[in-house]
Amino acid sequence: MGTDSQYDTLGELQAASPPAILKRVSANLARDFRSFKRITAGSADRPDHVQTADSAWWEQVDQILTPEMFYKTSDGDNWAPAMQAAANAAENINAPMIYLRPNFEYTMDDHVVLKAGIVVWGYGAKLLMRSNPNLRGGFIRTQGSGVNVNDDFIQRDDMALMGVWAEVLPTVKGVNCFGTTVSSRISFVDCTAKGATWGEENDPKPKGGRGFSCHTRSSMIKHVNCKAIDCSIGAHILDKADYDWTVTPVLQGFSATNANPVVFTLTNHGLQNGDQYQAQAFTGDGWSNLNGNTFTVTRIDSSRFRLNFSSASYPAFNGAGRLSKADTGYMRGSGITYLGMEVENCDLDGLIFEQVLDSQNTTEPKNIYFQGRLRNCATRYPSDHSIINLAGIPGVTVDAQVFNDRDHPVGSVIRGSSALADIRVRGYVHTTAHYIDHRPMTDGSKDLEVGSTLHPEGTSRSSKYELRIEGDTVSGDIIYSANTQVGETHNQNYTWRSSYDVEYSASSFGGVAIADVAKHNTNSYRIKNTNTGDVTLVGKYNFESNTGGFYEEGTWTPVLRGSSVPGSNAYSYQVGTWKRIGDSYELEGRLTVSGNVDPTMAGNMEIAGLPAAVAAGAHGREASVCFNYVNNLSLAAGKSISGRGLVGTSTVVLAERDNVRDTNLTSATKFGSNLDMRFRIVYSRD
Repeated sequence: MGTDSQYDTLGELQAASPPAILKRVSANLARDFRSFKRITAGSADRPDHVQTADSAWWEQVDQILTPEMFYKTSDGDNWAPAMQAAANAAENINAPMIYLRPNFEYTMDDHVVLKAGIVVWGYGAKLLMRSNPNLRGGFIRTQGSGVNVNDDFIQRDDMALMGVWAEVLPTVKGVNCFGTTVSSRISFVDCTAKGATWGEENDPKPKGGRGFSCHTRSSMIKHVNCKAIDCSIGAHILDKADYDWTVTPVLQGFSATNANPVVFTLTNHGLQNGDQYQAQAFTGDGWSNLNGNTFTVTRIDSSRFRLNFSSASYPAFNGAGRLSKADTGYMRGSGITYLGMEVENCDLDGLIFEQVLDSQNTTEPKNIYFQGRLRNCATRYPSDHSIINLAGIPGVTVDAQVFNDRDHPVGSVIRGSSALADIRVRGYVHTTAHYIDHRPMTDGSKDLEVGSTLHPEGTSRSSKYELRIEGDTVSGDIIYSANTQVGETHNQNYTWRSSYDVEYSASSFGGVAIADVAKHNTNSYRIKNTNTGDVTLVGKYNFESNTGGFYEEGTWTPVLRGSSVPGSNAYSYQVGTWKRIGDSYELEGRLTVSGNVDPTMAGNMEIAGLPAAVAAGAHGREASVCFNYVNNLSLAAGKSISGRGLVGTSTVVLAERDNVRDTNLTSATKFGSNLDMRFRIVYSRD
């Protein structure tokens, strides 16, 4: 029963005629409390406006809203309209919070677009998407307008989602859980995304499937203690260039004249007067000077256009080169972080950080940061996808723990590449083809909805990769690429000025440490198999230390043997240590035979077991061997023992030295009982 200022239901308020003196009234609807203020005029189209029986208008002024306040029985069990009405009202009345009922499942048949300046409090509640309204973004999303250059621009800023659970039911395909577009300063805290899966298999570029998706003009987006479960992709950043997608962004396969100005021919090129395009990947005298420069288009007709430079003095055009729509950076995302993120059973990729199309903004870091764990991801199409997929965004930092068990083999731990990236991965991957695969994610049979085979110039520059992975099987190469690393002038899918430090413990290894096509002479590589101790070093791999170069140390086991018949000896001492600075090794060793030396040893007498093969030295100086103590060695008067490294092997050949020459030791009879030798060896590795 209502009083002068308080009513049990909204219907009672609407049927009442509150005294004119009252400026504020309230209605208690179950647990929901609504407060209204009298206004001079209202609108039935406003969900926060109510008209009473005396034709007075009232506006809702609650500070906390709930979907229940806006529920209509005609909506049945579809809570999406009530959710959207609550979001609209929150923006209209500047309410700071939408409160979701704990232990309640809100089933939904459409998406909800959240508005600026609100908090959604969802601890204990679940939002369940049960149909596919042909969404491209998340079914819970923050979205302004102005995705394309000519659109009206509306930014949606300053929101927080706290403890929100967004789940896509198994019968629904092609939907994302959470999404941001044209939004800034958005926080997801303790949120869970579950069940978002790719579109149908017969769709050549399936849509959706992201747990957390940040698209065009998303900036200052924070994810704290969030989780993506059973999605196709756990977290996806799509950084789009500054032009409408209806405009042709990349041109190639054209012909060009020798003229001033140059004329290009390409059927249905789609360009207009004043368009700005940048030249890339041109080769040949004169033409290669165009790379990196931006030119203005003058349209001739649908098949011909001019650019404002002269090619009159160049040789005939050889067909190599492409033109890419210039990027102002206006639509770029930045400042996207994931702290304490958990990604589990996301079967395409755990993470994708993607810069779409052939844009040139690869010099400005975007401040993308991920810290968290990825578990049993990237198993659906292992030849095309990976646990962590880097696709061109510059300035990515990843500090990840990974785990894939026996039942979840992957194509690679890291795929693609990024400029100015710092990638640190620790964990266990039972079976993989590669640890790092520098092919782009679109170099395969399963492309994403907006992927491009033309990834940005300079995407793999000046980056650091540090991996410590345990596991069982690596079927291919530790580091792999699809194309030979030819140089920095035509650099798609290439890496340069980057360092790689990988340690792994796979017991089965089917390839090489670094595929030849993956090597570039400006990169540095250190690959170590911790099971065998084998270390592969390529390039100028340096630690910044006072050693002035790469430093490593370890132990080795010297063996006394014959070159043709090794024989077998028992030892009371058989020890050695080594240090390596750059390519130079310095060894110490001691061999003490227990009892008699094996008399069956034949051929050249050798010490084997050096930690790396001996390189050919300048002027024949393959190694330096110094014996600082020898006992029980029977040499002729005036002779001493010496040695030299055998190029391409891990052995030192022993010799007798007189005042004229060294002569190889070829008989075990020179070695007495309890032979004891202590020595130092210095050499360069092969």
